[in-house]
Amino acid sequence: MLVAYTDESGSSADSRIVSMGGLIGSHIDMAKLGENWREMLHRHGDITFHMSELEGSLEEFEGWTKDQRKALLGDVFRCLNGLFLLAFGASVIVEQYRALPGMAQDAFVDPWMLCFQMCVSEAARTMMVRVDDHSSTEKLAL
Repeated sequence: MLVAYTDESGSSADSRIVSMGGLIGSHIDMAKLGENWREMLHRHGDITFHMSELEGSLEEFEGWTKDQRKALLGDVFRCLNGLFLLAFGASVIVEQYRALPGMAQDAFVDPWMLCFQMCVSEAARTMMVRVDDHSSTEKLAL
């Protein structure tokens, strides 16, 4: 079983860009990532990690030194050590979406849904890289 974890940034209503991305890997590697991630969050004070808040020294990261932020980022990437995970993602520039003909906008529903559709498509393509045998019946939990 392959598992994909995704997250988003932005919304159709109030963002210039809507983005989604994620990682795909075996359920074993994804479970290990989850374990590594929980341990990493605990080491740094049981935080909730949001990159924009870390970079802006906001919320939980208010008052953190540059060295503390750098140590956290190093720990974030160490969570991936030894795991075979592949990345996928998609972005939609909302202004360009709104310039599409009405029929196209109706077909895609909204910028968020278009981004989601592209991200699922990318996850499926990435899955084919992960599964060497294209006739495989491997399943994906997204």
